[in-house]
Parts: sequence; structure tokens; C-alpha cells
Amino acid sequence: MERDNKIARAIGLLMCLITVVSFCTSTWLVFNGTKSYHFTPAYQKTVPRELYMGTYVYDNENVANHPEYFDDIALMVDRVLVDISWRHVMLNDSYPTCFDIDKYAFYDQLFQNYSSRGLEIVIQFSPTRSPPQWLDVTLDMDGYRAENPPQDPVERARFIQMLLHYVNYTVNFFDTKPYFIGLEYCLADEPHTADWADVLQEMHDTIKASSNSTVSLVLHKPELYPLFFSSFDMITIDPYNDDVEMVNKIRKAHADVNESKEVRVIISGMHSNAFDYQRVYRQLIISWFMGAHDIWFWSYNSRWDGETNEWYVVLFSPDGPVHTERANAIINARQDLKVLAEIDNYLKTGTNHTIKKIVGNKQEIAYRYVMKNNFGAARRVLVEAHELMN
Repeated sequence: MERDNKIARAIGLLMCLITVVSFCTSTWLVFNGTKSYHFTPAYQKTVPRELYMGTYVYDNENVANHPEYFDDIALMVDRVLVDISWRHVMLNDSYPTCFDIDKYAFYDQLFQNYSSRGLEIVIQFSPTRSPPQWLDVTLDMDGYRAENPPQDPVERARFIQMLLHYVNYTVNFFDTKPYFIGLEYCLADEPHTADWADVLQEMHDTIKASSNSTVSLVLHKPELYPLFFSSFDMITIDPYNDDVEMVNKIRKAHADVNESKEVRVIISGMHSNAFDYQRVYRQLIISWFMGAHDIWFWSYNSRWDGETNEWYVVLFSPDGPVHTERANAIINARQDLKVLAEIDNYLKTGTNHTIKKIVGNKQEIAYRYVMKNNFGAARRVLVEAHELMN
């Protein structure tokens, strides 16, 4: 009998050992080879972060005529970027009577509709994108984009003078509107060369002379990050490419602003293939762990012709928004990012060190699941962490 009991105990211990080994092995198999990307700039080490998401909205006329799209945009983001194009709102050089008042009235109503849904507004200027033809200056155009400002000194001076009239009028028109929850000005979308530095500096100084709003700039070439440092409060980087390249560019942006200015990341998952959902979801989460202050996607819509296009997130229909897989990824990842923001707050302000350690470990496990494209498992672990905090 005693011999039988010893055998039973031995078998029990062996089963426990097998269970432990099996768990360790399966955990190793799940996470082995999974690359983790983490970076916390100096100014974020002790200050909890909020989650802000944003997008660029192209077809403002269609949005304005279909209120259900305002609600759909608010489902996905906190901030909306709208391009108030120089060539559309400034009709000629007869300053100050040269502005299209009806266009400004349209944007005024548009912004009120966004703000009523809790959305902040980023107004983008367009010195680099199809400047007005009436300027009558020589520009080296690459499609719709001016590679450089005019090189002739006289033409360059005229270009900057008219540009600043447009910037000044726009800022003065919108800056004191009472309905804004938050207002930001973006100087330009992806200037191609350092030759724009003095132009953007002039724009920055003009805005700051009459506004306390944040000034940002979208850049896609890493070599240009430090060259425009004094002309923005926040750098918005458009990394394109895969996860690794995106991470390298985020890290470089933090370094080039001396970890002293906020870095916004536009995810680069907009490609027509079967893995859109995974790539969009993964890059949203990676951007958060790489210290992005804002995470954006490019873009909510584009030329709503109902056809599939590599930049589309939502397709237009008179019956209401049609979500692509990208849109579903954004909505789902946003829920996880909100939990990650709460975890960030708890890890920086919580007082129970034991719980903080467990929550931190679960956050890391969830992150590694994301890197394996196992988003369901990641969400379950985040829910566990969230329950511990509460």
C-alpha cells in the first residue's frame, strides 16, 4: 500500500513537472523571436500620456452633406486635419480683398460640426502643394507638389509675401472661434528639401505672433527632421515602410528634437493586400510603445468614387460609411490603446508596487501577442491588467 502511495505521489509530481515544462515551452514558442520595440522620451518618463488619434479628411464637401460621416469620424479619432488650400481660398494678389469669403464660411460650418462631436481641428496650410497659378512664379513641380520655393530672389519674396497674407488671414479668421475644443496649425505636408526652411520659419513666426495654438509640420524624409526644428512645436512624421523602418524613424525623430518636443506618427499600413488589418493594428500599437504623442492614419477617405484604393479607410456611400478592414483595425486597436493609456497612467501614478509589477508584465505579454498578430490574446491580457488596476 505504502509502495502504491509513493508511486502515486511520484506520478503526481511528474504530471506537475510536465505541466510546468509544457507551459514554459508553449510560452517560449509564442514569444521566441518576437521583437519588442520600446522607447520613452525623457519628457514622458513620469508624466502619464493620454491617447490621441487623428486622421486627414479629404472630401470635405461629401462629409458636409452627410452628417453620419461626422459621427463615424468621431468613432475613430480625436483630431481631424483639414487642408485649407491656398489656391482655393486666395483668389488673387489684391490683398486684403482677395479671399473667398464663401469658402471660409464653409470651413467655419464644417469645423463647428466637428467640434460639436468632440473633435479637435488641425488646419493645414499648403505652400508645397499646388500653389495658386496667379502667383506667376517659376516652380519646379513634381506632380501637384512644388519641389522648392521659387529660386529667383524677386519671385521668392513675392511667394513668401502672398503666402504670409494667406496664413495671417486664416489664423485671424479661426483662432478666436468659440466653438473650438482644440486648434492646431500644420505648416505643410512633406516639404521635399531644406530650401523650405526659411519659408516655414516665416509661417511659424506669423502664426505665433497672434496665436498660442500648437504649430506642427509633416515630414517624411528623416534627414530633414532636425533642419526644421525651430519652426514647429510638434513634429509629425510619415514613415511609410515596414515596422522596423518605422521604428527607426520614430527613434530618430525623438533624437532630432532632443526628446523635448512631441512626436506624432502617421502609420504606414495603407497598402492593398490581405494583411492590411494586421499591419494597421500592429503599427498603431508599436507607435504607442515608441512614445508617439499622437497616432494618425492616412487617411479617412480620398476621392470617394467607391473603388478600392490603397489609401482608403472608409468608402463613401449615400447609405452611410462603408468600412474597409483598415477601418475595423483602427476601431479595434483604438480600444486597446485606450487601455494602454490607462495602464501608462497607473504605472506612473499607482502606489501598489506589487500590482504595478504584475500590470507591467501583462502589458508586455499583450504587446508581444500583438507582434505575433494575435490580437484576441492581447486584448484578453489587457482586460486582466485593467481588472487588477481597478
